[in-house]
Amino acid sequence: MDGESLATQHVVARADGHGRIGLHREPALPPGQGQVRVRLEGCSLARVDPGQSRGALPVEDAWGRIEAVGAGVDPARNGRRVAIFGARGIASHALVAEAHTVAVPDALEGLPVPALALAETLALEDLVRVRPGQRVAIVGGGFRGGLLIQLANGRGADVIALSNRSQDLDLARRCGAQLILRLPAPETLDPASADVSAARGCDVVIELSGAPSVRALAMHLLRDEGRLVLARGHPGARAHAAEVLEDGRGPKVLQVGASDCGTVLRLMADGL
Repeated sequence: MDGESLATQHVVARADGHGRIGLHREPALPPGQGQVRVRLEGCSLARVDPGQSRGALPVEDAWGRIEAVGAGVDPARNGRRVAIFGARGIASHALVAEAHTVAVPDALEGLPVPALALAETLALEDLVRVRPGQRVAIVGGGFRGGLLIQLANGRGADVIALSNRSQDLDLARRCGAQLILRLPAPETLDPASADVSAARGCDVVIELSGAPSVRALAMHLLRDEGRLVLARGHPGARAHAAEVLEDGRGPKVLQVGASDCGTVLRLMADGL
C-alpha cells in the first residue's frame, strides 16, 4: 500500500475466534485534541491464543513515527520517532494521547524499541536487588528474560535459566546464564516430579510465564526465606509495584502489580 493510501486508510489485524487472522482496511481517523497518529514500525504481540481470540490482537509494545498531530500538540512533534504506551493492537497506525508517547533517542534509529519491556525489566531489577554471589533463577524467557539474565550477571549472581521453549534457552545461553534447564510445557508440567534438582536452593526466582504450574515449580526452587517474584498481569501493568504475599520464615512472594500511567512512562523513558 502506497504512502498516499496510508494517509487515509488504516490497516488492522483481527482474529475471527476460529484461528484465522485477517487484515482489514478502515478509514484512518484524524487525531483529536491532545492526540497524535503514529505510523507504526513494529510491535510486540502479547501472549494470546489466536484460536480463542476475537477482534484486534493485543500488543505489549509498539513504536513508530508521528505523522499527524491534533489540536493542542506542538506541530514540531510531527515526524518524531516514539514508543507508545497503550497501543490497542497490531495495525499500520495507532491513535494515542500525545502524553502516552516517549521520544526515541536518535541513537536507536532503525532499531526495534520495546520500551515497555525495558521499563518492566528495570522495575524488576530494582525490586529484586540481586547481590553478588546470589543464586538467581529466571523461569520463562523472551526479551525480558534475556535482559534480566544480563543484569543479574552484571551484579555478580549465578544465573539459572528454565523454559520449555528452545528460543528462550538459546537466548539465555547467549546472554550468559551459567545453567540451562528445559521444562515440559506448562500444561504437562508436574512441579512435584520435574527434574530441577540442579536449580534448587535459589535466593531469588523470577517467574515470567504466569502459568499456575510454572509458579508452583518456581516455589520448589527457593531456599528458605528466598524471594519469588511473579511478573505477570495484563500488558502495561507489570513490574511496577510489589506486595508481599507471604512472609515469616518461609519464602517471600512478591506479586508484581499495576501502576499509574505516569510511572510506566517514566520507566519507559529511563529504559531508552
